Amino acid sequence: TVESLLRDMIDPDANTYLAKTTFTSRQWSSTDRRTKTPDDPEGWFGNGDSNKFLRYDEVGGERRKVMIDAKGPGALVRWWNTCSGDHGTSLKLVVEIDGVKFYEGSVFRFASGGALCGAPLSDSQPQGNGYDRRGHDLYLPIPYAKSLLVYVVETPETKSGCLFYNIETRTYADGTSVEPLTKDALARAKPLIDRVNAELMRPAAAPVEGRTTSLAATLKPGERLEKTVFADADGAAVRQLICSFGPDPKPQHLRSTVLEISFDGERTVWAPVGDFFSVGCRYSKYESYFTSASSDGLLAARWTMPFEKEMRISLKNVGNEPVKVARFDAVVAPYRWDAARSLHFGAGWHSLLRVPARLNGYPFDVNYVELTGEGYLVGTSVALFSRQLSWWGE
Repeated sequence: TVESLLRDMIDPDANTYLAKTTFTSRQWSSTDRRTKTPDDPEGWFGNGDSNKFLRYDEVGGERRKVMIDAKGPGALVRWWNTCSGDHGTSLKLVVEIDGVKFYEGSVFRFASGGALCGAPLSDSQPQGNGYDRRGHDLYLPIPYAKSLLVYVVETPETKSGCLFYNIETRTYADGTSVEPLTKDALARAKPLIDRVNAELMRPAAAPVEGRTTSLAATLKPGERLEKTVFADADGAAVRQLICSFGPDPKPQHLRSTVLEISFDGERTVWAPVGDFFSVGCRYSKYESYFTSASSDGLLAARWTMPFEKEMRISLKNVGNEPVKVARFDAVVAPYRWDAARSLHFGAGWHSLLRVPARLNGYPFDVNYVELTGEGYLVGTSVALFSRQLSWWGE
Protein backbone atom coordinates (compact mmCIF):
# COMPACT_ATOMS: atom_id res chain seq x y z
CA THR A 1 0.00 0.00 0.00
CA VAL A 2 1.03 3.62 -0.27
CA GLU A 3 1.14 3.62 3.56
CA SER A 4 3.49 0.63 3.87
CA LEU A 5 5.85 2.08 1.26
CA LEU A 6 5.83 5.47 3.01
CA ARG A 7 6.57 3.89 6.39
CA ASP A 8 9.57 2.09 4.87
CA MET A 9 10.98 5.46 3.81
CA ILE A 10 11.32 6.66 7.41
CA ASP A 11 12.05 3.30 9.06
CA PRO A 12 15.74 3.58 10.06
CA ASP A 13 16.06 -0.22 10.04
CA ALA A 14 14.36 -0.89 6.68
CA ASN A 15 17.64 -1.21 4.75
CA THR A 16 19.22 -3.46 7.37
CA TYR A 17 17.00 -6.50 6.67
CA LEU A 18 16.61 -8.47 3.48
CA ALA A 19 13.16 -7.71 2.12
CA LYS A 20 10.35 -10.19 2.75
CA THR A 21 8.68 -8.97 -0.43
CA THR A 22 11.28 -8.99 -3.18
CA PHE A 23 11.11 -6.94 -6.35
CA THR A 24 12.94 -6.13 -9.56
CA SER A 25 13.95 -2.51 -10.04
CA ARG A 26 13.28 -1.06 -13.50
CA GLN A 27 14.36 2.21 -15.07
CA TRP A 28 12.46 4.16 -17.73
CA SER A 29 14.26 7.10 -19.25
CA SER A 30 14.69 9.42 -22.21
CA THR A 31 18.24 8.16 -22.78
CA ASP A 32 19.64 8.24 -26.30
CA ARG A 33 18.33 5.04 -27.91
CA ARG A 34 21.62 4.59 -29.78
CA THR A 35 23.13 3.59 -26.44
CA LYS A 36 23.06 -0.19 -26.74
CA THR A 37 26.48 -1.86 -26.48
CA PRO A 38 29.87 -0.59 -25.28
CA ASP A 39 31.65 -2.01 -28.32
CA ASP A 40 29.99 0.75 -30.38
CA PRO A 41 31.48 3.87 -28.74
CA GLU A 42 29.64 6.36 -30.94
CA GLY A 43 26.29 4.92 -29.93
CA TRP A 44 27.32 3.98 -26.40
CA PHE A 45 28.20 7.60 -25.59
CA GLY A 46 25.33 9.12 -27.55
CA ASN A 47 24.15 12.22 -25.69
CA GLY A 48 20.79 12.99 -27.29
CA ASP A 49 19.01 12.23 -24.03
CA SER A 50 15.68 13.99 -24.56
CA ASN A 51 12.33 13.34 -26.24
CA LYS A 52 13.02 9.60 -26.41
CA PHE A 53 10.05 7.43 -25.59
CA LEU A 54 9.13 3.79 -25.22
CA ARG A 55 6.83 4.04 -28.24
CA TYR A 56 4.17 6.17 -29.90
CA ASP A 57 0.49 5.17 -29.76
CA GLU A 58 -2.34 6.55 -31.92
CA VAL A 59 -5.58 6.39 -29.90
CA GLY A 60 -8.74 8.15 -31.03
CA GLY A 61 -6.77 10.61 -33.14
CA GLU A 62 -4.46 11.38 -30.21
CA ARG A 63 -0.70 10.74 -30.52
CA ARG A 64 0.56 9.41 -27.19
CA LYS A 65 4.27 9.46 -26.39
CA VAL A 66 4.56 6.54 -23.98
CA MET A 67 7.09 6.91 -21.15
CA ILE A 68 6.14 3.88 -19.02
CA ASP A 69 4.17 0.74 -19.72
CA ALA A 70 4.72 -1.46 -16.67
CA LYS A 71 2.80 -4.61 -15.88
CA GLY A 72 2.07 -5.18 -12.22
CA PRO A 73 2.02 -5.77 -9.43
CA GLY A 74 4.45 -2.93 -8.81
CA ALA A 75 5.05 0.64 -7.71
CA LEU A 76 6.49 3.85 -9.10
CA VAL A 77 9.03 4.92 -6.48
CA ARG A 78 11.14 7.71 -8.03
CA TRP A 79 10.47 10.32 -10.70
CA TRP A 80 12.88 12.92 -12.10
CA ASN A 81 12.44 15.15 -15.10
CA THR A 82 13.51 18.49 -16.52
CA CYS A 83 12.46 20.36 -19.61
CA SER A 84 13.46 23.05 -22.05
CA GLY A 85 11.06 25.35 -23.81
CA ASP A 86 7.56 25.18 -22.39
CA HIS A 87 7.28 21.39 -22.27
CA GLY A 88 6.91 21.26 -18.48
CA THR A 89 3.68 23.25 -18.55
CA SER A 90 2.21 22.75 -22.04
CA LEU A 91 2.61 18.99 -22.47
CA LYS A 92 -0.33 17.01 -21.09
CA LEU A 93 0.83 14.18 -18.83
CA VAL A 94 -1.52 11.23 -18.28
CA VAL A 95 -1.03 8.57 -15.60
CA GLU A 96 -3.23 5.48 -15.73
CA ILE A 97 -3.21 3.02 -12.80
CA ASP A 98 -4.78 -0.38 -13.48
CA GLY A 99 -6.44 1.08 -16.55
CA VAL A 100 -8.04 3.99 -14.65
CA LYS A 101 -6.95 7.57 -15.31
CA PHE A 102 -5.34 8.82 -12.08
CA TYR A 103 -3.78 12.10 -13.23
CA GLU A 104 -4.13 14.41 -16.21
CA GLY A 105 -2.31 17.75 -16.30
CA SER A 106 1.09 19.39 -16.70
CA VAL A 107 4.33 17.46 -16.20
CA PHE A 108 5.69 19.95 -13.67
CA ARG A 109 2.53 20.01 -11.57
CA PHE A 110 2.61 16.22 -11.25
CA ALA A 111 6.27 16.04 -10.25
CA SER A 112 6.86 19.12 -8.11
CA GLY A 113 3.80 21.35 -8.31
CA GLY A 114 1.96 19.84 -5.36
CA ALA A 115 -0.65 17.90 -7.34
CA LEU A 116 -0.15 14.84 -5.11
CA CYS A 117 1.71 16.06 -2.02
CA GLY A 118 4.12 18.65 -0.67
CA ALA A 119 7.89 18.87 -0.26
CA PRO A 120 10.28 17.17 0.01
CA LEU A 121 8.46 14.14 -1.47
CA SER A 122 7.44 16.50 -4.29
CA ASP A 123 9.98 19.24 -4.97
CA SER A 124 12.33 20.90 -7.47
CA GLN A 125 16.02 21.79 -7.36
CA PRO A 126 18.09 23.95 -7.34
CA GLN A 127 15.88 26.58 -5.74
CA GLY A 128 18.07 29.37 -7.14
CA ASN A 129 17.05 28.56 -10.71
CA GLY A 130 13.83 29.62 -12.37
CA TYR A 131 11.11 27.01 -11.84
CA ASP A 132 11.15 25.93 -15.49
CA ARG A 133 14.93 25.38 -15.36
CA ARG A 134 15.03 23.05 -12.36
CA GLY A 135 15.06 19.30 -11.94
CA HIS A 136 11.65 18.11 -10.77
CA ASP A 137 11.34 15.23 -8.31
CA LEU A 138 8.57 13.01 -7.01
CA TYR A 139 9.29 10.36 -4.37
CA LEU A 140 5.70 9.66 -3.35
CA PRO A 141 5.29 5.90 -3.94
CA ILE A 142 2.53 5.06 -6.42
CA PRO A 143 1.55 1.36 -6.17
CA TYR A 144 -0.41 -0.49 -8.83
CA ALA A 145 -1.86 -4.00 -8.85
CA LYS A 146 -1.97 -4.71 -12.58
CA SER A 147 -0.43 -1.98 -14.70
CA LEU A 148 0.99 1.54 -14.91
CA LEU A 149 0.77 3.50 -18.14
CA VAL A 150 2.33 6.98 -18.38
CA TYR A 151 2.37 9.11 -21.52
CA VAL A 152 2.46 12.71 -22.72
CA VAL A 153 0.36 14.37 -25.38
CA GLU A 154 1.09 17.63 -27.16
CA THR A 155 -1.57 20.32 -26.82
CA PRO A 156 -2.30 23.29 -29.13
CA GLU A 157 -0.16 25.42 -26.80
CA THR A 158 2.88 23.12 -27.05
CA LYS A 159 5.91 24.68 -28.69
CA SER A 160 9.30 23.17 -29.47
CA GLY A 161 11.25 21.94 -26.47
CA CYS A 162 12.83 18.95 -24.78
CA LEU A 163 11.59 16.53 -22.12
CA PHE A 164 14.23 14.67 -20.14
CA TYR A 165 13.11 11.99 -17.67
CA ASN A 166 14.50 9.22 -15.50
CA ILE A 167 11.91 7.16 -13.62
CA GLU A 168 12.15 4.05 -11.45
CA THR A 169 9.53 1.41 -10.79
CA ARG A 170 9.46 -1.83 -8.84
CA THR A 171 7.96 -5.02 -10.19
CA TYR A 172 6.86 -7.48 -7.51
CA ALA A 173 6.47 -11.22 -7.97
CA ASP A 174 3.20 -12.44 -9.46
CA GLY A 175 0.62 -12.92 -6.74
CA THR A 176 1.93 -10.11 -4.53
CA SER A 177 -1.04 -8.26 -3.04
CA VAL A 178 -0.84 -4.57 -3.93
CA GLU A 179 -3.48 -1.91 -3.30
CA PRO A 180 -3.43 0.49 -6.27
CA LEU A 181 -3.22 4.20 -5.51
CA THR A 182 -6.51 6.01 -5.99
CA LYS A 183 -7.58 9.53 -5.09
CA ASP A 184 -9.39 8.09 -2.04
CA ALA A 185 -6.29 6.15 -0.96
CA LEU A 186 -4.18 9.30 -1.43
CA ALA A 187 -6.56 11.32 0.77
CA ARG A 188 -6.53 8.56 3.40
CA ALA A 189 -2.71 8.64 3.44
CA LYS A 190 -2.41 12.43 3.81
CA PRO A 191 -1.64 12.44 7.58
CA LEU A 192 1.13 9.88 7.01
CA ILE A 193 2.44 11.82 4.00
CA ASP A 194 2.66 14.95 6.15
CA ARG A 195 4.51 12.99 8.85
CA VAL A 196 6.96 11.52 6.33
CA ASN A 197 7.64 14.96 4.84
CA ALA A 198 8.36 16.33 8.31
CA GLU A 199 10.62 13.39 9.20
CA LEU A 200 12.59 13.66 5.96
CA MET A 201 13.45 17.24 6.90
CA ARG A 202 14.83 16.26 10.32
CA PRO A 203 18.55 17.08 10.48
CA ALA A 204 20.95 14.14 10.40
CA ALA A 205 22.68 15.66 13.45
CA ALA A 206 19.48 15.74 15.55
CA PRO A 207 20.05 13.99 18.92
CA VAL A 208 19.64 10.19 18.94
CA GLU A 209 19.11 8.11 22.07
CA GLY A 210 21.70 5.48 22.97
CA ARG A 211 25.04 4.91 24.67
CA THR A 212 27.91 6.96 23.29
CA THR A 213 31.43 5.74 22.55
CA SER A 214 33.89 8.58 21.97
CA LEU A 215 37.11 8.52 19.93
CA ALA A 216 38.01 12.18 20.36
CA ALA A 217 41.81 12.59 20.56
CA THR A 218 44.88 14.17 19.00
CA LEU A 219 46.37 11.54 16.70
CA LYS A 220 50.07 11.57 15.90
CA PRO A 221 51.20 10.54 12.41
CA GLY A 222 50.57 6.80 12.07
CA GLU A 223 48.63 6.61 15.34
CA ARG A 224 45.36 4.66 15.63
CA LEU A 225 42.64 4.94 18.29
CA GLU A 226 40.37 1.88 18.50
CA LYS A 227 37.46 0.89 20.72
CA THR A 228 35.24 -2.19 20.96
CA VAL A 229 31.51 -2.04 21.64
CA PHE A 230 29.58 -5.16 22.67
CA ALA A 231 25.97 -5.85 21.77
CA ASP A 232 23.12 -6.70 24.10
CA ALA A 233 21.63 -10.20 24.03
CA ASP A 234 19.47 -9.48 20.95
CA GLY A 235 22.03 -7.38 19.07
CA ALA A 236 22.77 -3.68 18.71
CA ALA A 237 23.26 -1.01 16.08
CA VAL A 238 25.12 2.23 15.58
CA ARG A 239 22.37 4.81 15.18
CA GLN A 240 24.52 7.88 14.58
CA LEU A 241 28.12 8.98 14.01
CA ILE A 242 29.15 12.56 14.86
CA CYS A 243 32.57 14.00 13.96
CA SER A 244 34.28 17.37 14.17
CA PHE A 245 37.80 18.63 13.48
CA GLY A 246 36.77 22.12 14.59
CA PRO A 247 34.99 24.95 12.76
CA ASP A 248 37.43 25.12 9.83
CA PRO A 249 38.68 21.58 8.99
CA LYS A 250 41.91 21.27 7.05
CA PRO A 251 41.50 19.44 3.74
CA GLN A 252 44.44 17.16 4.62
CA HIS A 253 42.83 16.11 7.91
CA LEU A 254 39.59 15.18 6.13
CA ARG A 255 41.54 12.95 3.75
CA SER A 256 44.28 11.55 6.04
CA THR A 257 42.05 10.53 8.95
CA VAL A 258 40.71 7.09 8.09
CA LEU A 259 37.60 5.54 9.62
CA GLU A 260 37.57 1.74 9.97
CA ILE A 261 34.69 -0.32 11.37
CA SER A 262 34.45 -4.08 11.84
CA PHE A 263 31.16 -5.78 12.61
CA ASP A 264 31.19 -9.26 14.14
CA GLY A 265 34.81 -9.82 13.13
CA GLU A 266 34.59 -8.56 9.53
CA ARG A 267 35.90 -5.16 8.48
CA THR A 268 33.29 -3.59 6.22
CA VAL A 269 34.13 0.13 6.46
CA TRP A 270 37.36 1.76 5.30
CA ALA A 271 37.18 5.36 4.15
CA PRO A 272 38.73 8.78 4.81
CA VAL A 273 36.48 10.64 7.22
CA GLY A 274 35.74 13.46 4.81
CA ASP A 275 34.66 11.06 2.09
CA PHE A 276 32.62 8.90 4.48
CA PHE A 277 30.59 11.98 5.42
CA SER A 278 30.36 13.03 1.73
CA VAL A 279 32.35 16.26 1.82
CA GLY A 280 35.51 14.90 0.19
CA CYS A 281 38.63 16.86 1.14
CA ARG A 282 37.16 20.32 0.58
CA TYR A 283 34.70 21.05 3.39
CA SER A 284 31.33 22.41 2.27
CA LYS A 285 28.07 22.74 4.16
CA TYR A 286 25.18 20.51 3.01
CA GLU A 287 22.16 18.71 4.45
CA SER A 288 20.66 15.35 3.51
CA TYR A 289 18.53 12.84 5.37
CA PHE A 290 21.32 10.38 6.21
CA THR A 291 24.40 12.63 6.29
CA SER A 292 25.21 16.31 6.72
CA ALA A 293 27.97 18.88 7.21
CA SER A 294 27.10 22.00 9.20
CA SER A 295 28.51 25.50 8.94
CA ASP A 296 30.36 25.04 12.25
CA GLY A 297 32.27 21.94 11.10
CA LEU A 298 30.00 19.22 12.51
CA LEU A 299 29.75 16.06 10.38
CA ALA A 300 26.86 13.67 10.99
CA ALA A 301 25.66 10.31 9.66
CA ARG A 302 22.67 8.32 10.85
CA TRP A 303 22.85 5.15 8.82
CA THR A 304 21.73 2.20 10.95
CA MET A 305 24.72 -0.15 11.31
CA PRO A 306 23.65 -3.39 13.06
CA PHE A 307 25.77 -6.10 14.59
CA GLU A 308 25.05 -9.32 16.45
CA LYS A 309 27.87 -9.46 19.00
CA GLU A 310 30.52 -6.75 18.70
CA MET A 311 31.74 -3.77 16.76
CA ARG A 312 35.28 -2.40 16.55
CA ILE A 313 35.64 1.19 15.44
CA SER A 314 38.88 3.07 14.89
CA LEU A 315 40.37 6.30 13.58
CA LYS A 316 43.87 6.26 12.10
CA ASN A 317 46.02 9.19 11.08
CA VAL A 318 47.80 8.12 7.89
CA GLY A 319 49.16 11.63 7.27
CA ASN A 320 52.43 13.35 8.17
CA GLU A 321 51.14 15.81 10.77
CA PRO A 322 49.14 15.52 14.01
CA VAL A 323 45.34 15.62 13.68
CA LYS A 324 43.10 16.89 16.45
CA VAL A 325 39.76 15.11 16.36
CA ALA A 326 37.72 17.45 18.52
CA ARG A 327 34.75 15.08 18.59
CA PHE A 328 33.95 11.63 17.30
CA ASP A 329 30.92 9.91 18.84
CA ALA A 330 29.29 6.61 17.92
CA VAL A 331 25.79 6.33 19.38
CA VAL A 332 24.76 2.69 19.87
CA ALA A 333 21.24 1.50 20.71
CA PRO A 334 19.26 -1.78 20.81
CA TYR A 335 18.51 -3.64 17.58
CA ARG A 336 16.82 -6.99 16.97
CA TRP A 337 19.36 -9.08 15.06
CA ASP A 338 17.83 -11.60 12.64
CA ALA A 339 20.36 -14.24 11.60
CA ALA A 340 18.50 -14.94 8.35
CA ARG A 341 17.79 -11.35 7.25
CA SER A 342 20.04 -8.81 9.00
CA LEU A 343 22.78 -7.11 6.99
CA HIS A 344 26.04 -5.46 8.01
CA PHE A 345 26.73 -1.90 6.87
CA GLY A 346 29.62 -1.34 4.48
CA ALA A 347 31.45 1.67 3.02
CA GLY A 348 34.46 1.76 0.71
CA TRP A 349 36.52 4.44 -1.00
CA HIS A 350 39.00 4.86 -3.81
CA SER A 351 40.29 7.70 -5.96
CA LEU A 352 41.27 7.97 -9.61
CA LEU A 353 44.13 10.38 -10.28
CA ARG A 354 44.95 12.30 -13.47
CA VAL A 355 42.05 10.78 -15.37
CA PRO A 356 41.86 12.01 -19.00
CA ALA A 357 38.55 13.24 -20.35
CA ARG A 358 38.78 10.99 -23.42
CA LEU A 359 40.56 7.86 -24.60
CA ASN A 360 41.09 7.34 -28.34
CA GLY A 361 38.81 10.29 -29.05
CA TYR A 362 35.86 8.99 -27.03
CA PRO A 363 34.63 9.32 -23.45
CA PHE A 364 34.97 6.16 -21.37
CA ASP A 365 33.17 4.32 -18.58
CA VAL A 366 34.42 4.42 -15.00
CA ASN A 367 33.39 1.34 -13.04
CA TYR A 368 33.36 2.61 -9.47
CA VAL A 369 31.69 -0.30 -7.70
CA GLU A 370 30.97 -3.95 -8.42
CA LEU A 371 28.80 -5.79 -5.92
CA THR A 372 27.93 -9.47 -5.51
CA GLY A 373 25.73 -11.34 -3.07
CA GLU A 374 22.66 -10.09 -1.22
CA GLY A 375 22.17 -6.57 0.08
CA TYR A 376 21.32 -3.01 -0.89
CA LEU A 377 23.32 -0.24 -2.52
CA VAL A 378 22.10 2.72 -0.46
CA GLY A 379 24.26 5.60 -1.64
CA THR A 380 27.16 6.87 -3.72
CA SER A 381 29.23 9.99 -3.14
CA VAL A 382 31.45 11.44 -5.86
CA ALA A 383 33.94 14.32 -5.59
CA LEU A 384 35.46 15.80 -8.76
CA PHE A 385 38.47 18.04 -9.18
CA SER A 386 39.28 19.45 -12.62
CA ARG A 387 42.78 20.62 -13.60
CA GLN A 388 41.37 22.71 -16.48
CA LEU A 389 40.51 26.40 -16.21
CA SER A 390 37.13 25.76 -17.82
CA TRP A 391 35.08 22.58 -17.56
CA TRP A 392 31.48 21.55 -18.02
CA GLY A 393 29.84 18.53 -16.52
CA GLU A 394 26.81 17.30 -14.65
